[in-house]
Formats: sequence, C-alpha cells, structure tokens
Amino acid sequence: MQISNLGELLNATLIHEGSVLSVEGFAINLNELKTGFAFFNNDKKEIAQAVKKGAYAIITENDITIEDKEIFYFRVENLERALVRFLRFFCEDKECEFLLFKSYELSLCKAFYFNILKGNIFADFEKLIKAKKGEIFCYCEENYLNKLCTYSHSLKD
Repeated sequence: MQISNLGELLNATLIHEGSVLSVEGFAINLNELKTGFAFFNNDKKEIAQAVKKGAYAIITENDITIEDKEIFYFRVENLERALVRFLRFFCEDKECEFLLFKSYELSLCKAFYFNILKGNIFADFEKLIKAKKGEIFCYCEENYLNKLCTYSHSLKD
C-alpha cells in the first residue's frame, strides 16, 4: 500500500515524511513485524524496536521521537479508531464476509471452519490482516461487526 494512501485512510497527521513510498504489510506487535511493514502501536519502547526491525511507517497516537529519518511517522487521534478504519477498508478490499450469530450459535462456526472474532480490534487484528479473499468471520455483537463491514448476514429463524 502506498504510504500516502495509508495516511489518508487513517486520517492521520504526518509527523515526519520518510523516503520510502509503500509498505509491504501491517503489524501491531513486534512478533508479527517484518521489514517494510507499517507498525501501529502506542508503546514508545516497542516503536523504537520496530524502527530497528525495519518498519517503514509508524502510526501512533502519542508524541514520539523521530528515530530514523528514512521512515514515515504518523499521529492519529485514537489508535483503536484508526485500526477500525484500516481494517474496514482492508476487509472490504479482501471481500470478507461477516456473519452475525447469537452467542450460543457461535459453536456452529467452528464446525464449518469459520473464523470466530473476539470482539476486540487489537485481539482480532492478526486474524483479519491475514484474511484470504472471501474469508468468512463470525461474531455475536452487531455493533462490533458494523465497525468492520457495511453489512453482516445473520441466520434467520
């Protein structure tokens, strides 16, 4: 993804313009971070480690020290809302499907190998970011699903 497009999508303020044009992937924790990724995080120590690991863009809601002049630094008003905006776009692009179940129906999802979301954008980030085209995700709270998609399907009685 072009870094300029990422900044616009997140409605982020550019703190420092780096020299690279695009990112190869996205991470919120250091274990998943690879060289060339954008890193979403508020922890200053983890951000410093991400820079050392080769992140091309840092997205945070905090004031931070520019550690590397080659990478982009963005500030967002709220990291969780920025992640929701990003994942909504990402899931739309991947044509993911979202199914709304009653909580007791979620056990059916496992039988059909559907992905069950946890209802927390940070907990669900890795699962959603690794989604294949057309992958199906399930959860039991409509408000949460509405953050991730324009329309979720539900089982009819």
